[in-house]
Amino acid sequence: MPLLQPALLHRVDVVRFAHRWSPGVSVHDPHARERRASTASDPTTRGARSRAPSADGWQTGSSEGSVVPGFDNPPATIDLHDHRVTRIVTVDATPDAVWTCITQPEHLARWLGDIAAFPDGLVEGAQGRFAWTGEVVLAARVLDVVPTERLSFEWSEGFVGKDATQVTFALKPTEGGTLVHFEERGFQLDGSPSQVRASLRALAQGWTVELDELVAYAESRAA
Repeated sequence: MPLLQPALLHRVDVVRFAHRWSPGVSVHDPHARERRASTASDPTTRGARSRAPSADGWQTGSSEGSVVPGFDNPPATIDLHDHRVTRIVTVDATPDAVWTCITQPEHLARWLGDIAAFPDGLVEGAQGRFAWTGEVVLAARVLDVVPTERLSFEWSEGFVGKDATQVTFALKPTEGGTLVHFEERGFQLDGSPSQVRASLRALAQGWTVELDELVAYAESRAA
């Protein structure tokens, strides 16, 4: 078995995490990548305001790279035992506003991805696909939807099979905003501990960038 499945190798090389959900809608924004690159280069648009760390127990203590007190939205962490990437971010916007940003195609195109389609809509068991123009296509299946609270799906390249990973967004209201707990688990990894660690760190870096852009976009809409 290779260190990473082909789809995961693509995701290490090019940040490509998409979450577009709307009944029977496909979205293609050819300028999305340029906007995201511009946003990523501007530290003022990447959640740079000071926030206190969460104390509600959501942080995974076994993860490598845990939250450092006083840091604003620390980067994603990795769990070597469970092959998991997690991140907690605070967004200065309501849960309804954040939910819109992670479930509505017209808003997703502003911070993530190129093309997505779910013909049956955002319901448990619905199947769809995520695509990045000229790159990779991921098949997806919705696992769980609780409006404004929880979105969970699994995805993998080509079709949803045994190598699929599971992605979850959990939203919780907090004073003045929303706490977003993100997790992706189920990576099929092989190799030495140092190789596995390097692969997970690369994937975590990608999610750090994407979730920073989610924070920036959601807060820009709420301003």
